[in-house]
Amino acid sequence: MNSSKNIPQLRFPEFNGEWEEKKLVNVTNNEDSRRRPVSKTNRKDGDYPYYGANGIQDYIDNYIFDGDYLLVGEDGSVLSSDNTPVINWASGKFWVNNHAHVLSQKGDNSLKYVSYILSTIKIPGLVTGIPPKLNQENLNNILLPIPPRVSEQKKIAECLSAVDDMISAQGEKVDALKEKKKGMMQQMFPQRGETTPRLRFPGFTREWEEKRFSELYEKHNVKNDLSFGVDKIISVANMYYKTDANVGDEDYLKTYNIFRIGDIAFEGNKNANFAFGRFVENTIGDGIVSHVFDVYSPISPNHCIDYWKYAINYERIMRPVLEKSTIKSTMMTNLIGKDFLKQSILVPSPAEQQKIAECLSAMDYMIASESAKLDALKDHKKGLMQQLFPQPNK
Repeated sequence: MNSSKNIPQLRFPEFNGEWEEKKLVNVTNNEDSRRRPVSKTNRKDGDYPYYGANGIQDYIDNYIFDGDYLLVGEDGSVLSSDNTPVINWASGKFWVNNHAHVLSQKGDNSLKYVSYILSTIKIPGLVTGIPPKLNQENLNNILLPIPPRVSEQKKIAECLSAVDDMISAQGEKVDALKEKKKGMMQQMFPQRGETTPRLRFPGFTREWEEKRFSELYEKHNVKNDLSFGVDKIISVANMYYKTDANVGDEDYLKTYNIFRIGDIAFEGNKNANFAFGRFVENTIGDGIVSHVFDVYSPISPNHCIDYWKYAINYERIMRPVLEKSTIKSTMMTNLIGKDFLKQSILVPSPAEQQKIAECLSAMDYMIASESAKLDALKDHKKGLMQQLFPQPNK
């Protein structure tokens, strides 16, 4: 291990010597001067795509940032408004709005290397706003550790690019599995106006039975008698035991509702995936939730909690139910319990419920397994970068 702050811990064997510190302006060109005003009227058909400062594509027919855009070439790097350098957001050239800075290669320096090292540095001078914007002078004067030979820059960039390729491939694998699960659910639950799903397991032919939620669940707001402590407070939105819950006294802890495994609670936050909020089933174990959450418990002792975990949280079949049993407020929707219990849902036989649950659980297991591999690759890259670049405190 090297003690010099100007030598990385991990190095390719053909390189030696201490690294230098150079200003960003000395190793890249800033392309901000080559901007052009863009509007709906001067965009040409077949032109390059337009992006905002954080890599989100602008759609010229509906919205475009009011300002100048800069054309980014395939060899350009974008430093976004949230201080995140990205090699390229698109496959080919694209336009980016003026809340981002665009860097291009200067001399023989590797722009990819510079982008990677920038991603490890917190750049001062972030001007607040929507979106925030980087201070140009601070950006130009930031000092970067630079290997004495350009070939070492390129070698490091190639190494990290190879890891990025693996991360990208693994991410695509995870996304493909999620899309496959989404497609399966569309086929395994009846479409609107139909009483059987289009994809079924062998041996199941009966129509699904329509049942009111009052036949399936009952409201069960039982207060905590201090059988459950702070360590058993459950996050309904994310379904885990909170580790940072701050409850002032025992009396307040008594206001919490007991939330047992298999129970469901309504989470009223609206978002793109859940227009009227959503129900979430407790799948982690007994605990307690804030009194703001109404808890419903399954009535039948043979209730298949593995199946209802999916059904009760599935927007396509629950949206019509919640549309008729919620009241909109500014940021959330509030559930009207008596109206919810009056609504109906199609229910398969217990045996078919179990089959569906086993299939979707297997998909979830594969998604979790591949997601863990993705996280491991990201951690590997993070650790690799810590060793491939000199650390200031070493």
